Amino acid sequence: MKGAVEKIVVCTDLSPAGDAAASEGVAPAQRAAARLHLVPVVHGHVMMASELRRPVTVDERNAAEERALARLRGLAFTLGHHGVAIECIVVHGNPHEEIPRLPERLGAQLLVMTRPSCFLGSTLETVLRDADVPVLALQRPAAAHVAEAEGERDGHFHGFPS
Repeated sequence: MKGAVEKIVVCTDLSPAGDAAASEGVAPAQRAAARLHLVPVVHGHVMMASELRRPVTVDERNAAEERALARLRGLAFTLGHHGVAIECIVVHGNPHEEIPRLPERLGAQLLVMTRPSCFLGSTLETVLRDADVPVLALQRPAAAHVAEAEGERDGHFHGFPS
C-alpha cells in the first residue's frame, strides 16, 4: 500500500456481523484520520420476491435502498461518536464483482469485511484475489451468528426487513 490511508471501505450486509465489521473499521480510520465508507452491495437475487420468484420492481428496489440507507445512517450515527467521518452508499450488483471494485471507485486504500465462518467463503476469496488494496477480513463474532439466526426465524434477511 502506497501512501497514507485516507479512505476505508467497510462492506456490510446489514447484519449484526456487518455491524461488527463496521465497528472494527473505526479503529484504523481513527488512527489514520481516514474517512469511512459504509457500503452494502445489494444483489438482485437477494431482493427477489421469494413467493413469486420474480425480480423486484423499480419501486421495490428503491424502497429496499431507502431501508438500507436508513439502517446505514443509524449505524453511521452510532459509529460517528468516535470522531470518524462516515459516508453511506448503497451499491447494486453482484458482490463478487462489485466489492473488489469499490476501493478504486471510492478512492480507498483499505477494504474491511467479515468472514462468513472459519472458512473464507467464495465472496471473500474473490475479493482477496481481485482487490487492488489490502483487505481486513474479520471473523464474525459468535453473538452475530446467534442474532442472525434469530433474524432469519423472524423473517429478516441480511438486515433488510420484510
